[in-house]
Amino acid sequence: MPCSPNSPLPAQAATAPGWVRPNLASRGNFGERQESGRHDWGYYAHLSIYAFAAGFVRGRRCLEIGCGTGYGAQYLEAEGGAASVVAIDKDETQIEELRIRFPTITFLARDLDLGGLNVAEHSVDVVFSSNVFEHLAYPDPVLAGAASALAEDGVAIIAVPPIMTVGMLAENAKNIFHINNLPIWAWTAKLSRYFHSVRTYRHWVRADRIDGRGAILRDRPSLADFVFKEDDSCNPSTITAVFVCHGPRRSPLPAADEAETCPPEWRALKVEADARQEMVTDLRRELAAAAAWARENTQAGTDPKFILDGVCRQIEFLSG
Repeated sequence: MPCSPNSPLPAQAATAPGWVRPNLASRGNFGERQESGRHDWGYYAHLSIYAFAAGFVRGRRCLEIGCGTGYGAQYLEAEGGAASVVAIDKDETQIEELRIRFPTITFLARDLDLGGLNVAEHSVDVVFSSNVFEHLAYPDPVLAGAASALAEDGVAIIAVPPIMTVGMLAENAKNIFHINNLPIWAWTAKLSRYFHSVRTYRHWVRADRIDGRGAILRDRPSLADFVFKEDDSCNPSTITAVFVCHGPRRSPLPAADEAETCPPEWRALKVEADARQEMVTDLRRELAAAAAWARENTQAGTDPKFILDGVCRQIEFLSG
């Protein structure tokens, strides 16, 4: 049975009939992907967000934005009871592997920053994304695509790091994969432009999994360790902020710049993070162009040595 959004998660969920633990641990990280072969505390913390989403997907068409190694999409189908699951990620090679491993799930290769979501209008009932939007340089086109893809009674469940203080912004800004670091209230304001209702949930652990000093006990982890509670304040000790959004707007509201930015005293740090965001995006565009050039020349039968030399020269140029 799916969990209630406010309840602890079932300990047996990850071992129930039909649930398979895929092992794609041999793949590279590709930007903080949670590996399904490592059943440590981080794995269960990440899986618990899927278990939360499972309470919304039974019998419904589900779209996952940023499926990584695919174990979460398979969980939504096998444990959540989704009528169908479409899962998107940018690694084309891994997408091909996932199509073979999970033939009942539709996997699509999309580079969200360079090509957008590109999903048919009103084609899904639930959009789910866990710890992906902080990796996007341009989240607005993806949110617009998500709202467009949803049916009238659709719901979007979006989980992001819970940035509540300048210190939390600093920690996230250190992460080379986090190129879009917005505080919780900025995400609320942004999401409210695309959805009529936005509710915030705090992803945390049961009280008995915290020691006397306030540290999380990470030994013998399970899904039952984690709880979700609706909480607009999103206490700074929150693991993840999860937004549940209802009522997709067919015409998004205009951007509310002041509401979607950091406080003035955070600006110096945010400028640094934004500069890196622009640099990373430009670099990705250049590398994508180099890859397209290499593919075109390979298909045309160009000498492989010439192609390799051209790509190496481009990488040398980009590395300064």
